[in-house]
Amino acid sequence: MANGSGGTVLHVEDDPGVIEGVERALERETIEVVTEPDPRSALARADGVDCVVSGYELPAIDGLELLERVRDEHPELPFVVFATDGSEAVASRAISTGATDYLPVPDGEAYDRLTAVVSEAIADGTGEDRFEPVLEATAALQGADTREAVAERAIACVSDGFDLPLAICWFHDPGSERLEPASASHAAREAGVVSDLSSEENEYEAFRTAEVTTYTGEEVTAAPGEEGLLVPLGDRGLLAAGRREPAGPVEELSKPARVLADHVERALSRVERTRERREREQYLRVIAEHIDEAISLMTPDYSEVLYASPAYEEIWGRPVEELYEDPTSYVDGIDPRDREKVRAGNERILEDFERGEFGREYWIEFRVRRPNGEVRWIYSTGTAVELPDGEVGFVASATDITERKRHEQRLEVFNRVLRHNLRNQLDVIRSHAEALADRTDDDHADTILATTDSLARTGNRAREIDRLMSRETREETVDLAAVLRETVSTTEHPAEGVDVTVDAPDTATLVTDGAILETVLESALENAVTYADSSVTVAVEGSPRGWTVTVADDGPGIPPEEVGSLDAGSETDLRHGRGLGLWQLKWGVEKLTGELSFDHRDGTTVHVIVPDLGG
Repeated sequence: MANGSGGTVLHVEDDPGVIEGVERALERETIEVVTEPDPRSALARADGVDCVVSGYELPAIDGLELLERVRDEHPELPFVVFATDGSEAVASRAISTGATDYLPVPDGEAYDRLTAVVSEAIADGTGEDRFEPVLEATAALQGADTREAVAERAIACVSDGFDLPLAICWFHDPGSERLEPASASHAAREAGVVSDLSSEENEYEAFRTAEVTTYTGEEVTAAPGEEGLLVPLGDRGLLAAGRREPAGPVEELSKPARVLADHVERALSRVERTRERREREQYLRVIAEHIDEAISLMTPDYSEVLYASPAYEEIWGRPVEELYEDPTSYVDGIDPRDREKVRAGNERILEDFERGEFGREYWIEFRVRRPNGEVRWIYSTGTAVELPDGEVGFVASATDITERKRHEQRLEVFNRVLRHNLRNQLDVIRSHAEALADRTDDDHADTILATTDSLARTGNRAREIDRLMSRETREETVDLAAVLRETVSTTEHPAEGVDVTVDAPDTATLVTDGAILETVLESALENAVTYADSSVTVAVEGSPRGWTVTVADDGPGIPPEEVGSLDAGSETDLRHGRGLGLWQLKWGVEKLTGELSFDHRDGTTVHVIVPDLGG
């Protein structure tokens, strides 16, 4: 790096962070920096400066358009593109348009490299001829799709373009701390100079320090030729190029070699990202092809299907190939009763995309009619995703929910029977049993009446549970202590001699659903007083989430199989004497997002944590 080279640089940039970094770096070398954020105004200020440093994305026009305009008026003025947001394509265009150099801004070291480039540019002028090989290599690197292909194109640049025929490219192996050959020129292979580099060898030091250096045969052990360049490729590897016989200074090639290294690093980064993306895509494809959901990826306007999993054929009963050929063919498989609903949903999605709204998740239920006439229910979800090329796609999943819908229909029918038919028939049985009770002296009629009342209460409780559990939670401020005392006073005691003791603060307010809370307390108390031998104790204590209610009785305890049934989430064939009470307790606590637990030692103790939904 030249020290104290002086000169004036016009810096065209509107990013405060980059502006500060450039000023700090160049002014250390006594280079005056004139900053201009507007590229249109910068054109008028190009007279009298020694170099222009410009960003890429700028207000009104970009850095390459500014470069073209500067070149029209100042063909020999050094112009460096210092880009935080460029690419290989931008770099290639910059060099072909006449940029002295193109530097990406990946980290803090970029400012040191900029200082060196600007100092040399001020001292030497544009030096465009030396960059012709780099320009050609940049264009070639854009077509490389493997690490090896990148290495081959880099070798071609230095061996042919720089006239350094003995060229080798090594990639770093972090596991062994060695540099392993990835590609070499024909001359280097013929000379037999291609080998691994260990961390003990001199060439490895250039890789470690990440500085482009020149060498002679006396200074290296494995680099080819009597003189040449060592060009680090970031943390990815090292490029070496040399000559058999000295033929003039190679220092003048250091600058274009640094530019080449930047482009090679970018190309390697792109190749690695592409490989990783393909590996992820392959992994996801394997997953998609082994699940029951039909996964599809399409363009937002449904004009092209990019991927459809084999499960599509299982659900629609139609070949996947048909969907690739005609992306709208899936509509033909939708039951005519639901087609308009699906079309309307698709139109809403398209309208959102046209407005640039991509963050929403969509869902819909509809029926599919297979070619054989079978009807299946489908639950489909979808959302926008960003594709690797920066475009937006729409990914959708379709799940066959036919059995769930049939189950819901059965439950609806059973509920209707329970609510209407069973209740009406129980009323008939009760009226006849009352008539029989007036005519006989035995207890058969009374037994019928008691059983009828029990069934009616079960039906009423089932309807009430269904009503509460089916509606949305209604948050309100509730005094838990007051609700508890009221519930205790109204709970019927099936047996005499059971004492109920309440240990609760005067008030215990929280935000919750009051009706569901009352149902939870009622269920716990009914269970306790029904099975207690002599006493029931109810306590209320504060907890980190809200309040804890404990209901303890000295009865025989809940049979383990009944608690196991609750934990499993389904009834068993065992005879459960506690009916719907425990299920009402479980579902109510879940609805309040609380916690429920049981202790079976010395009777039954029920612990209910009732959270404060208000925070």
